[in-house]
Formats: sequence, C-alpha cells, structure tokens
Amino acid sequence: MDIIYKHEIPAAEYNGLRTGAGWRSLSLEQAETGLRNASYLISAWDGERPVGVARVISDRGYIYLIVDVIVAPEYQGQGIGTRMISSIEEWLAQEKEGKPTMMVYLMAAEGKESFYEQFGFKRRPGEGHTGAGMTKWMD
Repeated sequence: MDIIYKHEIPAAEYNGLRTGAGWRSLSLEQAETGLRNASYLISAWDGERPVGVARVISDRGYIYLIVDVIVAPEYQGQGIGTRMISSIEEWLAQEKEGKPTMMVYLMAAEGKESFYEQFGFKRRPGEGHTGAGMTKWMD
C-alpha cells in the first residue's frame, strides 16, 4: 500500500468518505464551501481513491477545532489517521509560533477517544470546569 497525502479533496469524494463512515451527506455546494474555508486540510489517497481526510477550522487567533477525521473502514488500523493527525500537529506547531497559548478542540467519535489521547487530548468531561462536548444538527 502506497498512500500519498494531499492538501485537497473534491467535494464529491469528501462526501463519499462521509457516507462511508456512516455520516450525513452534504450538498456539494455546502461541502465545497466547508472544504474551501478550512484553515488546514489533509487527505489520504490510495492511487486515485481517497481513503482519509481531516480538517482544521479556526479563528486563527487562539481557537482551533479538528473536524472530519475520517479513514475509510477498510483502511483503518494502518497508520493513516495517525499520519493525518501528526500532519495537523506539525501545522498547529507552526501556527503556535509567537502565540502565548492556543486551544485545540475536537469531538471524537464514540469509541475513538483513546486514539486522540495518544496525541495529548483529554476526555470531556474531565477535571475542573470542562463539560461534555455537545452538538446540534439544524435540519
């Protein structure tokens, strides 16, 4: 397996990864806008087939949110997610230069928390005043 990494992914292929992971499909326009406005994006490809994607959205001040970390089910456990998060971590380190602090958030899919803990992420709720991560879909 020779996986290559890019900093782009077409909206249709992104949607394919989303639905393959059991996530909602988006309109192509919505997906294109989201991808275009990402602060950082990395995708993994096996030849012409996209097999992973991860994005960061941010205010570029101090808040960074890792979103859409997806690896196609049949490619999980092969280091692709680790490579994408490591790439994000490298980019975040560059973003941190000259800043006294940054807050990096993510919401792990259920059962995937331990994957992110290896990168130093803490579960919520946790110590102190941290509550549960929460979401709301507006249909």
